Amino acid sequence: MARGMQRDKRRERGVGGVGVSLCLVVLMSFCSLQSAGQNFFRRQWDIFNRIMDRLEDSGYDTVYMEPIGTRWMVGSELGVMSRYLTLDGDSASRIETEPRMTIKLKVEYRAVSLSFAKFSFANKEDWDFNFDICGRKWGLDISANKSVSAHHVDGSLADVTQSMLGFNAYYVLKNKQFSYPATRGKQVHQLQSAGSPLFGLSYYYHSADIQDTLLRSGHGVGRILVNNGGISAGYAYNIVPQTSPTWLFSMSVTPTLLFLSRNEITPVDESEDFGQSGWYLSALLPARFAINKRWSHLFLSYYAYLFYSRTNYGGGHYVETLDLRQSLSLGYRFK
Repeated sequence: MARGMQRDKRRERGVGGVGVSLCLVVLMSFCSLQSAGQNFFRRQWDIFNRIMDRLEDSGYDTVYMEPIGTRWMVGSELGVMSRYLTLDGDSASRIETEPRMTIKLKVEYRAVSLSFAKFSFANKEDWDFNFDICGRKWGLDISANKSVSAHHVDGSLADVTQSMLGFNAYYVLKNKQFSYPATRGKQVHQLQSAGSPLFGLSYYYHSADIQDTLLRSGHGVGRILVNNGGISAGYAYNIVPQTSPTWLFSMSVTPTLLFLSRNEITPVDESEDFGQSGWYLSALLPARFAINKRWSHLFLSYYAYLFYSRTNYGGGHYVETLDLRQSLSLGYRFK
């Protein structure tokens, strides 16, 4: 009987030892996976920072620029957006949005910034998104928004759903003296006034779905689609008052020559004719204006963006689009 009890105890110790061993194996596997995961993300973060180093390449003229010395920025932005469409050369119907106000949360790390806003939390299709990479030599802006609201169409209210996607990539020719990131309060401070030619590629998509509305011409429009892409060339200039070097005033204009212009007007009644949809000569004219005031870690910025496009159709018809965005930003920079 005593021998049986000893065998049972040895069996229990054996089972317990197996359980402890399994727990140790699971724990070691978890720690190993966690360590591998940390190493993976650390490697990706290092690669990302090396890319940022190349973007922020410090080969600039220190007479004109100095580094900010911080990497992170958090802030908020109060924005107002308006949009106007003029349709049809014969009767010049006008579609006008009410000015939309947004409050955005902005996060920046080195050359990259991201912001998002909701026009209305009651409608999940009412939003605005911006992403940009702003390097010393080149940069990229992507913006998208969608709004569902009542618009003034020839003086009457109508439900209009609008979607917009904009893409702009640019190259700064005189990047050793002129800083495009400084106009956004990024990476460097502009110390002296300077300008530079800008060259780039741009793409603009805009659709407007108009419901249950007759235009002044008597036409019933169901949908307007503007789809443009082109090569841009323009000029930008930063003004730094020597009596107040913590202020910066910036202006830029970049006319665009289109190589892609696919445009459509879809009537409610298929028997109506707005001209043939297709490829026609069009024009884009983006313009920007900014004012920045900086302190040691705080900065205050006003930014205005005006975008004009004229999209031609067959039969003398056209659509003009005018977008106006204004924003006031307050941010804090830290390492």
